[in-house]
Amino acid sequence: MISEYKLGEKPSKYTFPQRNRLIAGLSDILFLPEAGEKSGSLITVDAALAMHTPVYATPGSIFAATSAGILKRIAQGDVKPIVDISGFLDTHFTKPTISSRPPTKLDLTDEEHHIIACLSRNQ
Repeated sequence: MISEYKLGEKPSKYTFPQRNRLIAGLSDILFLPEAGEKSGSLITVDAALAMHTPVYATPGSIFAATSAGILKRIAQGDVKPIVDISGFLDTHFTKPTISSRPPTKLDLTDEEHHIIACLSRNQ
C-alpha cells in the first residue's frame, strides 16, 4: 500500500511493485532493454499489459541470464521485439499522434488518485 511509504525513506522491496505500477500507468509505451527471468521489471511489463500499454524490448543474447525473462515474454507474444530502431523511432517518436486507445479504467487506491492529481497539475 502506498500509504506505508514515508517521504525520505529508502525504497524497499515492498515499494518497488507500487513504483513499477505507477511507471506503467504513466507510460504511453514501455521499453525494456533487458530483463532476467526474475527481474522486477517484469512487474512493470505485467502492469503495462494489464493497462493495454504496448511493451517493446530489444532481443538480447539467448546465452545471457539478463535476457532470459524478456526473451520468454517475446516468445509468448506479450512483448514486441525491436529489430529495426529507425523504424521503431519513426513509428513512435517522430510523428505527432493522437491515441485512439480509450482511457483505461483502473481500480486505484485513494493514494494513487492523489498522486495522479498532483502529477496532472504539474504539466
